[in-house]
Amino acid sequence: MPGLRREELAQLAGVPAVLLDRRTSVLAWNPLGRALLAFHEPAPAVNLARLLFLDPRSRDLYRDWHTEACRAVAALRLVAGRNSGDRALAELIGDLCIRSADFAGIWAHHPIAECVTGRKFLHHPLVGDLDLDFEVLQSADGQRLITYMAAPESSTAAALRRLAAAA
Repeated sequence: MPGLRREELAQLAGVPAVLLDRRTSVLAWNPLGRALLAFHEPAPAVNLARLLFLDPRSRDLYRDWHTEACRAVAALRLVAGRNSGDRALAELIGDLCIRSADFAGIWAHHPIAECVTGRKFLHHPLVGDLDLDFEVLQSADGQRLITYMAAPESSTAAALRRLAAAA
């Protein structure tokens, strides 16, 4: 994944894709990935953990927000354990603990998990409910490429096509 360029992500036109650093900051995403997860976020620099815990619109995006929040904290705790000297990561975690009681509460339970596959249940304001399988490819330096896939010929696949047309 090192050397993956925005142009290469854009080639995944029908598949939402997001490239993250180990701190969940977006390094790149294709238009469909951005339309799916940050449709309301005007800023070019987006951190998905901050978006999840600090932006109230994320609670509406995820149909099972609590499960998504637990998954995000467990993955961040795993990354923090592997990168104990990462000052920026520690600052992110500290900021989230201070600004989000939900994050602090989940963090206090010490969940740890590597989330590389699974299913996400979203309610997108433009296209409605989406049931997406996700897969994560991770590089040695902690970059993660997340792709989201819909079952062929499903209502979610049709909704992604509508979202792609709008993006």
